[in-house]
Parts: sequence; structure tokens; C-alpha cells
Amino acid sequence: EITLHFSGPIKPETFTTDDISLTGDSVPTIESIISVTESTYKLQLSAPLTSGDYTLTVGPQIENIDSLLMDQNKNQTQAEADDHYQIAFTVDAHVPSSPVVNTLLPAPDTNLHNQNTITLTGEREDNTHIVINGIEQVVMGSGAWTINDYALTEGDNVLDIIAYDAAGNASPNVQINIDVDTKAPVIEQVLPTGLTNSIPAVFTIEYTENGSGIDLYTSTLSLKQQGLGIAVNSGIVENVISLTPETALNDGDYELSVQLQDKHSNSTTMKNYTLSIDTQAPAAPLIQSPPSSTQIKQLTLTGSKEADAVLFLNGNAIVSGPATVWNYTLSLNSGNNILNFTQTDQAGNISPVNTIEVIFDDVAPGAVTPEVDVNTTGTELSINWQSYDELSNGADIQGYRVYYSTTQFISTLAVNPVASLSNTQKAYQFNNLTRGTSYYIAVVAFDSSNNALQSVTPIMITTSDQQAPVLSANFT
Repeated sequence: EITLHFSGPIKPETFTTDDISLTGDSVPTIESIISVTESTYKLQLSAPLTSGDYTLTVGPQIENIDSLLMDQNKNQTQAEADDHYQIAFTVDAHVPSSPVVNTLLPAPDTNLHNQNTITLTGEREDNTHIVINGIEQVVMGSGAWTINDYALTEGDNVLDIIAYDAAGNASPNVQINIDVDTKAPVIEQVLPTGLTNSIPAVFTIEYTENGSGIDLYTSTLSLKQQGLGIAVNSGIVENVISLTPETALNDGDYELSVQLQDKHSNSTTMKNYTLSIDTQAPAAPLIQSPPSSTQIKQLTLTGSKEADAVLFLNGNAIVSGPATVWNYTLSLNSGNNILNFTQTDQAGNISPVNTIEVIFDDVAPGAVTPEVDVNTTGTELSINWQSYDELSNGADIQGYRVYYSTTQFISTLAVNPVASLSNTQKAYQFNNLTRGTSYYIAVVAFDSSNNALQSVTPIMITTSDQQAPVLSANFT
């Protein structure tokens, strides 16, 4: 059908098929005229127009509602020979061939891509333009075409590519599926690494990959010992790659090289991980000449251990570091002390136990023998015990108690101390004594556990004036 639009309303009875002439290739007849509006009419053809050139002539014996005939040349004279409407047109019903897209596979195949843009190239029929997903991308022209930096989204992209000719005929659709993954996988954790005291049966590689998935065949997963490759079997379960050596590993140093690549060729950087396997326990730590018993509360022990091992005493770490010779001072408990020494190497291997027993004879400090200053006036008396050996008497002297009485005593329970001194005070002075009187004096040491002798042998001193008189200068 052909639609005509007049400039205004016409009288329909003046518009018949006799007022219409259609010439050209394979011209069908005009079967009827249908009024759409007072100024719009449709010509119903007996058959569709085929491709070719046509001329349509209308009028001029058509009246408007004011009974005026056509004046197409607008010279104010109606129905002249050139007052008809005439148009020449071409019908192009040829459907262009589908455009050719280079390098990419058409659907149902999916093309893998690892960038957010793509350059599309191809061929087309002459005098066509290229439209992708309803938007013109290449203007009307002929021959090869190129689209630079066509934007893609992460994930699945569907491109419907159509060529249109000048008549608006659309070629068959070419569908291109493109799966975009621009993000490389990330290695999160590799186990085991470092130093271990057990032989692993499998290595695990935890990773993050939110795109196309890991391609094990193009990834690098290499296990070596001293440069020699070790065959491994690999598998993936829930973002964890497992590498199982085909033969059991032994003590020694290993290197695991990992570079993960996804199915879109995005890859991590190459990373190397080291593992040292040490399943051999160190020997028991050595202790040099430990005593079987001592009267000294503090005990210093010396021995040897493996370099970088940690020394334990009764389960508590006491010495660490690279040194192989160690010494340690501990406080003994009264009686028998059972000391269990072990060492743990860097791999966590624990040595056999080296047990020693040391008896701490926690007896009261020995007797104190004070020295007396005899050069006195008879009313005062000084004593000291500077020569008392604290080390040989337990090395834990807390202080001294001073006793005196005018009667003999052999037990500290019989008298009260006149002074209790610290371990730094080793002298004492008695005052306000009576001349010519015998005094019994004892000094008793007590240790940090308040151990002290009860039985004593006091020294007896009789006071007298031991100083010579002084001549006064005032005499007559």
C-alpha cells in the first residue's frame, strides 16, 4: 500500500483510481482507495512492489472541501497540466548479507576476553552501516569496518551485529558471545611452609577467583628439592588446590613455585615458597657436673644445647637463642629437687629428658661467734661478727638476733632478744651496763625461711673500767 497526505481535507468523491498513475517495473494495479482521515488516504495495491524504479502521479482533478482543484505549482490557476503531484522513488527489497566479524566465533560459541574493551573488525556489503545492540557503530559505507575500544562489562556480553542498507533493510543478525574476566586470581595461603617436624602428604593452595576459574594446565605448580623436580598430582575443590607428591618426602629443604592462571589468561605473579622438613629430635641437653646436694638455696647450672633450640626446665622455657652454651640460676626448694631438662628445636622436635636431682639441705645457719671490744668504760660494751661467712652458712641470711643475760643460758627460748638486725648489720653496742657485773651474750643468725639455732653457747663478759684516767689541767 501507499499512503498519501494532502495539505488539507478533500472531497473523497473527487478522488478515484482514475486520478492516480503508477508506472515502473512490475506495476501492480491500484485496487482501492481507503480514507484514513479527511486529508490522508491509503492506496491498496494488488501486489507488493518489487525492487525497481517507480513514478507516482496524482491529480490534478481533485477538489478540496472548498471545491478548489489542485494548484500544485501554486500560480493561482487550478487544474493546469503541471498541477498534478508527481514523485519518483526506488523500491529496494534486497536484504543485505550478514556482516563478517573477524577473529571472533559466532554463537553458540563463547569468546573469552580479559579486558573491558575490545577492537572489532570485519567486512560488510557495500552501502551499509553497522549497528550493534540497536546502536549505530559504523556509518554508511563499503568494505572493511573497524570499531575501536568497544566497551564490555565484566561477565557475559551478547553482541547482536546487523548491517542496514540505505533503504533500511536489515541483514540477518550475527550474535557474538563474549565472556569477560579482567581480574587475576589471588593466592591467599600456601600450606605447609617454613619449618615443620612432620612430613606432609599434601600441599594446599587457597586462592580467590571470582571470574572464569583456575586453569590448572596453564598454571605453574612446581615442587623441587635441590633443583630436582618432584612429580605431584593436582586437584581443585572449593577454591583450594591440592598438590600430592607421588613419592613420600624426606627430611630436607623444598621449594614450591606457584603461578595461578585463570581461563581468561589472567595470572598471579610467580611466588616461591620454602619448606624445611626436620623430623629428628635433638639430643637431651647436657648439664655440667650438677651437685647432688647443696646448702645454698640458689643453684647455678651450666650446660650445652642445640643452636636455636629452646631449653625447658620442668616444662617451662628458660633459655633460648643461637648460643649452644647456657647457664641458669634457680631457687631450690627444701629437700629433694627433681629437675627435668629438655630442649625443643626450631622444627618443634622435643629431645629426651635429662633428669637431675639436687637435695637442698635447708638447715639453720651456723653459730655466730662475736668479737668483744674490751676497751670500754665498764658501762658499755661493743661486739661485732664481721668475719661471719654467710655464703658457707646457706647464702640466704636474713638477719641476726642479739641475746644477753646476767645469768647463764643455753637456749634462745630462755631469753628474749634485745635486738633483731638486718643481714647488713654485723655489730651491736650495749649501753647502761653495771661495772663489775658478768653478762652472757649470744648472737644467732636466721635465714630467709626463719631457720635459726636454738641451742647457743654464750660468751661471758665481766664489765670493768678498762680505760686509764686522764689528768686534768685544773689542779693546785
